[in-house]
Amino acid sequence: MKKRNLLLLLLLYSSFCFSQISVFKYPIEFEKVTFQPRDFDSYYLNDPVSQNSILILKDNKKAEYLLLDKNMKLVSKFSPPGSLTNTVFSMQEEYVGGTAADGKFYFAYTISKRNKIAGMYLETVDPQSKTVSNRELFELSKYENQGVAFGNYGNFFLFAIDDKPGEIKIHGLNSAGNNFIKSIKVNIPKSSTKKRLSEYFDGLKVITADEEPGLESATGKVKLFHSPGKISIIVNEYDNPTHIININTETFSSEERLIDHSSLTKGEKGISYVNSFLFNENLYSLILNKKNIRIAVYNSQNGTLLKTHEINDQTNLTNFAGAPVTETRLGKRTDQKDIDDVKKLIKILDKGSEAIMLYKDQKGRFIVTVGTYDLMGLQSGGDTYLESYYSSSGRAGPGVSVQQAGNKYFITVRRPDYPTVITYNANFYKSTRFKLMFDPNDHNLIKGVASPSLNDQIKDYVAEISKKAQAKIQFSVDGKQYFGFYDKEMKMYMIEEIMIRK
Repeated sequence: MKKRNLLLLLLLYSSFCFSQISVFKYPIEFEKVTFQPRDFDSYYLNDPVSQNSILILKDNKKAEYLLLDKNMKLVSKFSPPGSLTNTVFSMQEEYVGGTAADGKFYFAYTISKRNKIAGMYLETVDPQSKTVSNRELFELSKYENQGVAFGNYGNFFLFAIDDKPGEIKIHGLNSAGNNFIKSIKVNIPKSSTKKRLSEYFDGLKVITADEEPGLESATGKVKLFHSPGKISIIVNEYDNPTHIININTETFSSEERLIDHSSLTKGEKGISYVNSFLFNENLYSLILNKKNIRIAVYNSQNGTLLKTHEINDQTNLTNFAGAPVTETRLGKRTDQKDIDDVKKLIKILDKGSEAIMLYKDQKGRFIVTVGTYDLMGLQSGGDTYLESYYSSSGRAGPGVSVQQAGNKYFITVRRPDYPTVITYNANFYKSTRFKLMFDPNDHNLIKGVASPSLNDQIKDYVAEISKKAQAKIQFSVDGKQYFGFYDKEMKMYMIEEIMIRK
């Protein structure tokens, strides 16, 4: 028995060892200033045309700028004179993305004042002249509420909400390094309980069209989907019609549409909850109540209902492409429990943060994931007050503020007696989910087992490697997944390619 267990451990270890390939190693020793918190970080930006990239390695004393080619090989490097003095790192900054063209790289950083985002700075990196320059990109007015920032196929956008005129303010940066501002008027539907646009868009999550998202993004009731030339925002509130706002990122014209689900729930008792996902120009809506689970497929352009699937207590679980499970993940430790009863499944989903998401597998089939995703606190001091206010829907309640940094969420509860801070990590969560497989042409169910999830594989890898990693970044280039980190024992910065199972 001991020999068999040892063999199993060796096989598992071998499997992990061959699940990544080291593509870059750079000797460096990160240093800190005495009596100051450790401030080690790395930032990465790729030029989609040349496939060259800039890797920035920063500690408390210095910043090094490395130019890498498409094969992750070092081309050149430099450090600005004056250590951090002439860089954006002399301020309270957070890297949020950027763009690149013609050999120059434009890194965008949010700048905070009094722990509140006040605007953005642009750092231009020119590896040919080995220079770095900084300028204020834009400053938010006192009427604007900061939303989300993201790169968009050669552009970079910061979405801010101006409640006074009820507009989205799009602060943009193009690939030439020029910035602009556009305004988009949005009408809050009469059925909404929200009065201000900032409340209506609260909890906005960003999803890139050509990437497989995780359930943590899909649980958001307000989602922004972006693809070349187009941005779409979808809003769900209880069982109200799904609100779609389409924005053309070339002309910045917009259109709005409401897709009503009431015909599917007519005559049913109780409240239904709707969560939607935009995929391949169709809207996939999860309609959940205490009796059944429905998935409705609509043409997002005209609202035509294309297909519906219903899961109830008569449903055969063998038709699922991924059996229902409840997973609790604590870093690299996971505990899974099978769910073999549809009634129990519906009850669990009805209590959690419901979500639906899709991706296309290597055979062109649509993999539909339905489930819940709830972050678990790493430290709370036994503060149940926080848990009750940071709800399973991922929204902050009164007196609660949420800040995201990488894959961590810092939630602060302001109480009359003292503030409490709790840290949530994307690798510490509880989730119940199942998978279906759709034919991309008619949306009929396909029997079979779904291919492994990209996100799950990345999480498994990151959970294992994070034990020795600092200054971590995870990114994708040309369809390949990479993870960069500093190994303090080896005094080496490394980039590994995560080998994804198909």
